[in-house]
Amino acid sequence: MRRLVRVLPVLAAFICVACMHSKESPFFQSFSVRDLIAAVKSDYGLDCSAGGGGGGGSRVGFQSMGSGSGEFHSHKSDSCYCKIKPDTEGSFAEAALLAGLAAKVERAIVESGFKIIGSGQKDSTSFYFEYALEDRKGRVDISGKRLPSDHYNLDASLQESGKMKLW
Repeated sequence: MRRLVRVLPVLAAFICVACMHSKESPFFQSFSVRDLIAAVKSDYGLDCSAGGGGGGGSRVGFQSMGSGSGEFHSHKSDSCYCKIKPDTEGSFAEAALLAGLAAKVERAIVESGFKIIGSGQKDSTSFYFEYALEDRKGRVDISGKRLPSDHYNLDASLQESGKMKLW
């Protein structure tokens, strides 16, 4: 019983340390809709400043362990709300905006060392990429929606999973 009392705190500490270290890729960790659209917003007449919109996100992760290795499954969502500038209101090119964003996302995935294993569009206002590298797979879905009062919202959902070595 004494031995168990000594081992349990050490085991619990090890598990906590393993859970604290993020296993997601740098692409997943740093992905931000606000940063993505900041690179192209002026080209398409969007104002995504604090007064023109906001952003937000959430992240959920799950890790399972056993036999010295484990798996992780993480999900992250993010969004950005922008105002369409009055001078481009009538000529706002949503398809061109999404194509520009898709090109930026694809480039970021490839520059992160991943291989794109799938891509497409669910409809004319969205796109996705699936990527992989060794034991890691991921998917990013992005969709846009024009809102009343000349606003535009972009939503992103990312999922990543893979194997991890614990010791």
